[in-house]
Amino acid sequence: RFPAATYVMVDLPRSLLFSGCYLAAALPDVQVEVFSPGKTIPKGSVNLVSSADFEKLPALAIDAAINTLSFAEMPEETVLDYCGWLERNLAPDGMLFEQNFDNRNLGYAHFSCPEEVIGRLFARRESRSRGVHWGKANLWARKTGVRRLIDRLIA
Repeated sequence: RFPAATYVMVDLPRSLLFSGCYLAAALPDVQVEVFSPGKTIPKGSVNLVSSADFEKLPALAIDAAINTLSFAEMPEETVLDYCGWLERNLAPDGMLFEQNFDNRNLGYAHFSCPEEVIGRLFARRESRSRGVHWGKANLWARKTGVRRLIDRLIA
């Protein structure tokens, strides 16, 4: 949809294997790269980054970061690591879209409430929960002008 965009996908290595195969088949004209520390991120490419290496990525100016459902399966400290890195690497008008839910009630020690954790690092959010079954859709940014940015995005 956005051929000039550069995509960086961070996931568990096993999941990246499937993502890489799918993306290479679905987008044969797009460069799909496996990131390794010290490597640059080619513009206009899709970059697969192991969760063990995401903090070794070169400095980026991320316009949009997306997380759906996986933050809720992580310990609080891991969510803080990911979100701290994102907060440092978001472009000035960059945003984090996430849709997770609080599943601590399931009794697993490693589950967290992403909304509480992300709220420590990001000053503002817009939420939508109408008709959502897998948690509220939240838009987070460091800037206080979130409403203006949202209006610009949906106009």
